[in-house]
Amino acid sequence: RGKPEGEGVEVTKEGKAVYKGSFAGGRYNGYGKLEVRFECAMRPAVETFEGHWVDSKRHGKGQYTLVVEGCPDSSSFTMGVWENNKLNKNGSLIYSQPPEAKTLDDGTVVVMYADGKKVVGGQNDDHQWHGECEITYK
Repeated sequence: RGKPEGEGVEVTKEGKAVYKGSFAGGRYNGYGKLEVRFECAMRPAVETFEGHWVDSKRHGKGQYTLVVEGCPDSSSFTMGVWENNKLNKNGSLIYSQPPEAKTLDDGTVVVMYADGKKVVGGQNDDHQWHGECEITYK
């Protein structure tokens, strides 16, 4: 078996990640959609990126979506132009109910939602949660 070329589907062994789209040299290249299932605060969650890829990195126009089941206010999506896997400064992050957010001096991000839920943790340069985070529901 060689490296994927052209249009196709790639599914991880666990079935938690599915990519449907264009391949070149075994990497995501061209237009495609990646969907990753995971748990967030012990709730099923799905993050999706649909758009353009270069060398398996988001690059060009695209939309990132995050949905945590059972948390309607957690739904968010980011639209814009991506460069080397990062959203450029013209992109926009949109929530179904805009939260209030602040960054503490130590870099910790605190996000407070209208329903009283609070998320505290770290984010990388792409504004994705990383490391440990704490989610409080009221």
